[in-house]
Amino acid sequence: MLLASSCTPPAVAPVPLTSTTVTSGNGTSGAATISSNGNVVVFASKATDLTPGADANGDLADVFAYDRTTGVTERITNGNAASGAENNSAAPSPFEEPANVLTTHNAIDVSADGRYVAFTSRATDLTATTTPAGYTNAFRYDRQTHATQLVTAPSGCPVWATIDNMFDQVAISSDGSVVATSRGCSGYDPDGIYANAYFIRIQHPGGAASDFPLPAGVSPFNFMMSGDASVIDITTYPIFGWSRLTVATGSWSAP
Repeated sequence: MLLASSCTPPAVAPVPLTSTTVTSGNGTSGAATISSNGNVVVFASKATDLTPGADANGDLADVFAYDRTTGVTERITNGNAASGAENNSAAPSPFEEPANVLTTHNAIDVSADGRYVAFTSRATDLTATTTPAGYTNAFRYDRQTHATQLVTAPSGCPVWATIDNMFDQVAISSDGSVVATSRGCSGYDPDGIYANAYFIRIQHPGGAASDFPLPAGVSPFNFMMSGDASVIDITTYPIFGWSRLTVATGSWSAP
């Protein structure tokens, strides 16, 4: 287990853009999930007419939250200009075709009460400090304070590897205090052999991060975290199966 210091920049709190009008939208939507209390639906969409005001990023995917108790739709990925982020959100792989950008698994998650939303994004303008370009990162958005925090940054890979982001996914604990994400690394190892390495990162936004390398020879295909953030179950590829991470011990086992 590797311990890393927080890479979280100061949170930025743009004015939320909301709408109480139910509309079918003028673009593709998907990657939806719902809070366990059933009140908040979060999803990604390329639509530009779900909330009032300008949508400067056009066909790029944004993340939205629909509150079933109030009927309000809120755009979460506003960017510093509050008019839409400058790159796709809920799109973990840089190699995906735009048409498939909303079909990814675990690109968005929401806390039990719907307050906190975790999501992936390639945008660089979601926080007050510019996020490095060229990477998919995980963020946490607070629907009460409207603050966005970066909860992962490019790190945790072996010194010989770079992050390629092909399997970035997120999960959030029931109370919203812990975010987990999967990351992929690749490069030439010390023997000159091209290799891959994958790990799960457990992050307390604003606190330290813990990295848990996956067993050799497998990569995360899909994963989910228990509500108390004590256990993470993943499906693996190319060796199809399940692996379970017990966070307290950092050990992997068959579930």
